[in-house]
Amino acid sequence: MNEIHYDEETLLTFLEDPIALDCGDDLELHMLECAPCGRLFESVREFYAALSDAAVWGEDEPSLLEAEPDPEKLEEFLAFARTLSSEEGEAERLVPALLRMPPEQWRFEMDASPRLRTAAAIRRIAEEARRLVESVPARALELATLASDASELLSLDSYTGDTVFQLRGLCWKERANALRYLGRKKEGLKALDRAETAFSQSSVCHFDLATVAYVRGTLLFEMDRTAEALPLVRASAETFLSFGDLRRYAHSRLLEGSIYFEKHDYGEARDVWMALLKPVRADNDLQTLARLFNNLGHCFVKLGEHDTAGTYFLQAMLIFQDLGMEIGKIRSRWGLGRILVSTGRFDEAIVRLRQTREEFDALSMHLDGALVAMDMVEAFLASDQAAQVVPLCRSLIDRFAAEGMSSTAGIAMAYLREAAATEQVTPKLVGYVRAYLEELPQQPSRSFAPPPS
Repeated sequence: MNEIHYDEETLLTFLEDPIALDCGDDLELHMLECAPCGRLFESVREFYAALSDAAVWGEDEPSLLEAEPDPEKLEEFLAFARTLSSEEGEAERLVPALLRMPPEQWRFEMDASPRLRTAAAIRRIAEEARRLVESVPARALELATLASDASELLSLDSYTGDTVFQLRGLCWKERANALRYLGRKKEGLKALDRAETAFSQSSVCHFDLATVAYVRGTLLFEMDRTAEALPLVRASAETFLSFGDLRRYAHSRLLEGSIYFEKHDYGEARDVWMALLKPVRADNDLQTLARLFNNLGHCFVKLGEHDTAGTYFLQAMLIFQDLGMEIGKIRSRWGLGRILVSTGRFDEAIVRLRQTREEFDALSMHLDGALVAMDMVEAFLASDQAAQVVPLCRSLIDRFAAEGMSSTAGIAMAYLREAAATEQVTPKLVGYVRAYLEELPQQPSRSFAPPPS
C-alpha cells in the first residue's frame, strides 16, 4: 500500500475531475486500502456536496463556477467543514479506545460521551463492523447495531441531510450484512429496508441503492429465492459498471454465477466464474479472488473433477488465511473435507470436518456446524462407524439447547440420534435432516416432521 496520504486539495480536485489527476487510478486504489484517506475523502465529499447547494450562491447566477457565494452562508459551510475535520480527528482517537473496552461497556460509553455520537465516530464504528464481519460476525453485529442506533439520533440541524441519510443507510446496511453472516436472514431483509429508506432520502443515492440491491440479492439467494435475486444482482452489476466500479461489478457477477449454481446449471456457473478470473487477478482483488476460487471448487466437485476442485479450495483457503478472513478459510476447509468424503478417504475427512465444525461453533455459527456434522455422519456411515453418530447428535442437541436455538433443530437431531441408536439411520435420512437444517434459517417456525415411510 502507498505509505503517503493525500491532502484535502488533492481529494477535492479528484472529486471535481478525476481525469485531471495523473495519479487518479492510484488514489482510488489507495482510498480502498487506507482508512484515514477514505474517511478524509468522505468528509471532503460531504463538504463538496454542501457547496453545491444553490442556497449558498446567488439564485440568479447561471453557473456555480461564475457565481459569487454569499459570504455569510459560505462562512457557515466553512465552519461545517472545520467541524467535520475536528470530528474526524476525535474519532481517530476515541473510537479505538472505545473498542478496547469490554463490549458490554460500549453502549454506556456512547451514551455518556457526545463526542462518540458524531457522524465521524459513528462511521468509524460502522467501518469496524464491516472489517470484522468475515472473522467475528457476532462482534460485527454488536458494532453495527450500536452505529445504526446512534445514527438514528443524529440531528439534521447539525449536518447536511445527505450526510445523515447516507450514514444511516451505511449503518443499517452493515447491520444487515452482519445478520446475514449469522444466518438471521429475515432480520437482515428488514435492516435492508431501513437502509434503502435512508439512502432514498439522499440527493445522491443511485450508487448506494445499488449496494443495497446487491446485499438484498445475496440474502434472497441464500434464502433460495433465486427468481427474486437474479434481477437485483444483474441491475446492481450494471450500475457498478456504469460507475466504473469494477470490483463491485465482479462481486455481482460472482453472485450471478452462484445463482446458476443453485439452479444446478454448473456449466453456466463455471463459465461465469472462469471469465472473472483474469479481471479479478488484474485488479489484485485478493478477497474476491479467494471467493472465486472457493466457488470454482464447489463447481468442479459437482462436475466430478475432484482434483481440480481440491486445487481451487486449497488456493482459496490460503488466501483467506493471509487476509485474516476466518469464515472464508473455514468454508474452504469444509469444501476440502467434503471432497475427502466423496473420494472415500473417510478417516481424513472426519478429522478435517471435526475441526471445521469446532471452528464454526467458536464463531456461534451453530447451524453451519450442524451441517458439517451431517457430512461427518455420512463419513461415519460409509466407514462402518455408525456408533459415532449417537454421541455426535447428542453434542449437537446440547449445543442447541445451551444457545437457546430453535427447539425444532434439536428435535431433528434427536430423531437422527434415535435412528442411529436403533441402527436405522441411512444416507437418505441424513440427507433429509440436512435439507431441513439448511431451510431452517428461512423458515424458523417450521416444525420437524419425520420422513414419510
